[in-house]
Amino acid sequence: MAENYVDNNEPPVDKDTPLTFESFVETHKPQLLSLGIPNLFWYSLFVKLNEERFDAGSSFMMHQLEGGDWEVLAVKIDSSNPNCVYLVDHAWTYEIPFARDQLMQHKGLFTRMLDLMEIDHEGVVEPNEQLVDRILDRMWQYNQTYSFSHEIEDEPLWYVMDEFGSRIQHNSDPNIKIGPFHFAKNKTVYSVLWPLRDIENNEEVVRDYAYGVTDPIMRQIKLMPWYQPELAELTHSLDGFAADYNEDIMLRIDTPLVSQPYEDLKAIYKSHYTVFTDIVLVSDSLTLENFSFVDDKDKAEILWVSDHYRKFDELTPESHILFINQFPFEDLYTCKHFMSTLIISHGKFDASDIHTRGYSWLPLTFELNYDLKLFIRCFLKRQEM
Repeated sequence: MAENYVDNNEPPVDKDTPLTFESFVETHKPQLLSLGIPNLFWYSLFVKLNEERFDAGSSFMMHQLEGGDWEVLAVKIDSSNPNCVYLVDHAWTYEIPFARDQLMQHKGLFTRMLDLMEIDHEGVVEPNEQLVDRILDRMWQYNQTYSFSHEIEDEPLWYVMDEFGSRIQHNSDPNIKIGPFHFAKNKTVYSVLWPLRDIENNEEVVRDYAYGVTDPIMRQIKLMPWYQPELAELTHSLDGFAADYNEDIMLRIDTPLVSQPYEDLKAIYKSHYTVFTDIVLVSDSLTLENFSFVDDKDKAEILWVSDHYRKFDELTPESHILFINQFPFEDLYTCKHFMSTLIISHGKFDASDIHTRGYSWLPLTFELNYDLKLFIRCFLKRQEM
């Protein structure tokens, strides 16, 4: 399931002050656009959020098939009708480290998840370790996730939609889309559902569990909780895997250092310096009259930046930049994923070896932004052992 970034960094909204549609759009427009909700539905969404109106029951019905599976059927949906946007509630929102404790401590949550995930519990209503383990194992078929976009660590929150949302099945040709939406007025995250096209009466409502993922292998990986991927298609060698990433690492290693070092450091000491920074703490704290801030890097004598600086070869005595808050290649050591990739790229690599990457002394390590395919391949191979 692709992770969603939810913007909760909107201007504060007084919950006791009536919310106008104009202020709703102003506050929530980044979310509306990033989710791709057509502006046709914006006003109705505003009304339903403001009233906490869950009216999907008037347009959809849940139907259990003979084998026990569920499907959600539509009462004819006109995608040009501005009212055809719906709120879906969340049955459970949690962080992974606390999931077990929540299930063990809250009987109502425990029994609801058993029933929602259709886990046979023979009438047991008191939480126990065995049934909690079964919930934790099966929940990945129901889990959704989002992170608040302004958080530094982007720690994901996981959630399970209510019975209606959780029973909407997957199809690579979806007729609806669902995404999480943070409503600033009550600081609550809902899921929003809207049609991608007209839906006929009694037509099954389906969504793409890997919406937006077009790479065939990545789609298999994203759909892994529901469909087992083909292992053969996940076989990769290092030469063809994450080539751009490893090339980026090697380019930084091969970048020349300053070719003309300063012979006399006293020559760069001044009574006043211009500073460029993108770090709020620096701009708020550096108040000495010896420093003034500029908005253009090309006019700065001091760079204090959050991004990794790569152009050390341009820092010569003739450069306008006199100081910078980094030393060459420090990110290869301070960023653990860069360091592990650097070690791996210099070691022996065997695509068939699922126990070692790079050197035997390095714990098996994957940078999942680039190594996800290889990680899944190793996972599946180990599962067969």
